[in-house]
Amino acid sequence: MTAFAAVTASLIYSYITRPVYRVSSRFLVLPNPSLISGSSGVLLESLAILDKRSIIQTYAEIINSPRIYRETLSLLGLNEESLIDYSYTVVVLPDANIIELSVTGPDPAILVQLSDSIGERSINYIQSIYQIFDMAILDPAILPLEPIRPQPLRDAAIALALGFGVGVALAFL
Repeated sequence: MTAFAAVTASLIYSYITRPVYRVSSRFLVLPNPSLISGSSGVLLESLAILDKRSIIQTYAEIINSPRIYRETLSLLGLNEESLIDYSYTVVVLPDANIIELSVTGPDPAILVQLSDSIGERSINYIQSIYQIFDMAILDPAILPLEPIRPQPLRDAAIALALGFGVGVALAFL
């Protein structure tokens, strides 16, 4: 009985909850090819500096900046109040010169638009202040087809296992 009740509650919750989607885009940080075209020493020095991770972390903080977010919303004609259910995170991938931007929210089309616009705005800003290193889009955001939550089948399976465990515990009591 407890397993059935748990599965039923899980399915009801899954179907009345608004779905949440996630999109991710990745950016590659690399030495600016126009500055290093003739000198291999400059290339090696640029790669050594890039290996220290402070440049990539700085770029990630610029992408994560509230200023970039506000400017992006302004360019898209959106306001922060209408996007209260949306969030974004920026992660520097370990042992790589790659930054990942993830945006989550209820509308997949707006997510792709936000991710692409934040990325473009960040690249433009970074290129205006840092000329030695360049940032380029490695993987653009793709419209998600499946929400990250709720996932009715997964949630029902977990509820079934927990409900069964609670039922067994109640039987022993």
